Amino acid sequence: MMVGNFSFNGIKGTDHNLITRSVKRPLLPTAKVGRVNLVGGSGVYDFPGMEYEIRQVTMRVQYIGEDYVELRSRARIIAAWLATDDFKPLIFDDEPDKYYLAKVTSEIDLEHLWESGSANVIFDCQPFAYSINQEVVSINGQSGVVFNPGTRKLGATCPPGSILKLVCTNIVKNTRVVVNRDTSNVDYFIYGSASDSAPSPANLTIDVANMVATIDGGVNAYPHLYGNVDRFFTLQVGNNTVASFVGQTPTPISTQLQFIFNPMWY
Repeated sequence: MMVGNFSFNGIKGTDHNLITRSVKRPLLPTAKVGRVNLVGGSGVYDFPGMEYEIRQVTMRVQYIGEDYVELRSRARIIAAWLATDDFKPLIFDDEPDKYYLAKVTSEIDLEHLWESGSANVIFDCQPFAYSINQEVVSINGQSGVVFNPGTRKLGATCPPGSILKLVCTNIVKNTRVVVNRDTSNVDYFIYGSASDSAPSPANLTIDVANMVATIDGGVNAYPHLYGNVDRFFTLQVGNNTVASFVGQTPTPISTQLQFIFNPMWY
C-alpha cells in the first residue's frame, strides 16, 4: 500500500483527522469488451473501439481520536461526508491537477472504524480522470487549432459529468463548422440555410457532452442544424483543426468560436 491523502466533495480527509492509504487504484478501468465467437474457426471477432466500465478505487482510512466515545461520534460525521446523492470530485494529493467523479455505494464498516479506528472505503468512479482547470480556446477568424492535452478523446460518448461545449458568437445562417477536415475523423454541422427561419446573427451554444444545442440562451437549436447532429464533433487527442465555410461550399467565412472542455486521462 502507498500513502494517498485525498479530498472528496471539497473536504480533505485530514479535515477529519484521517490518515489514508491507497489499497487499490487501477491503472485502467475495466474495458467493455465486445466480442463474438467465430463459428467453425478459432478465435473471436473483436469489435473496434474501446469503452469502459466504472473504475473502483479503494482507500483505507485510519482515524486517531481522543477516546472511544469521541471516535464513535466522529464516525457518523465521516459517514455523512462520504454519503452523496451524485458523483462528486475525488482528488488525490499525488495528482492535484486532476479529479475523478466518484460516489460511495458500498457499505462502510462503522463497527470496524469504532473498534480499531480504520476501515476501507470503496469509491465508484467514472472511468477517466479530468483536469481541474477547464481549457478555453477561442478562434476569431476563418480557421484555427484546438489542442486536447489529455489522453482520451472528447465527444458525445463521454461519461456523464464531462464538459465539451462550443459557443458560436453572432453566427450567421448557412455557416458550416468543420472539425478535423481532410482526416478520417472529420465532423461538421451547418447552422440554418438561406431558406431557414433561424435567427441571424445568433449566439449558438452546442453542449456536445450533454447533446444539447440552444440559440440565444435557451431556444432549441436542433430544428436549424444539419450535418453530424447525432454527435456534432469529437476532439481527438492532440491537435484538432477547425474551419468555417459558407454552407457546403469551399468559401471560408469568418466567425467567432469558443471551445470549452475538460481534458480526460485514462
